[in-house]
Amino acid sequence: LHEDDLAVSWITQDLKPDATIVLAPQTQVGPLCSAPRVSTFRSAAQNDAISRYGERLGDISHAQTAQDVLDNAATHGLGQLVTVYVPTGPVSDVLAKLESTCQDVPLRRVLSRYDALSWHYATKGFFAFKKQIPHFLNSIVRSL
Repeated sequence: LHEDDLAVSWITQDLKPDATIVLAPQTQVGPLCSAPRVSTFRSAAQNDAISRYGERLGDISHAQTAQDVLDNAATHGLGQLVTVYVPTGPVSDVLAKLESTCQDVPLRRVLSRYDALSWHYATKGFFAFKKQIPHFLNSIVRSL
């Protein structure tokens, strides 16, 4: 569970995790650090997600780094790690490091159906994306 996508109900509908490792909000953004209020907000958002989905998340542990994630995975005897896909940014950097150092526990990054539906339209700025919103909503309604 990471700060870039905390709406994990769609994952827990199909998967019943043995454990959830919560990656702490990443404060280093390039050469700069996030403002303390930003980190506080991100932590509060994670805590909210844990309180909403907690009973579906299995044992919950916390990690600061990719190595912490690996250590927690070993402690819980996890056979694989599953997380929401992140294309870029500090969380993506941690996940890339995790993938490059993890030989025993594969990392699977999954894309939500909403992201899969809209992702390829998000290449030319908001206004081009905005024109597709009715299409997204119709697709979502049809799938219900």
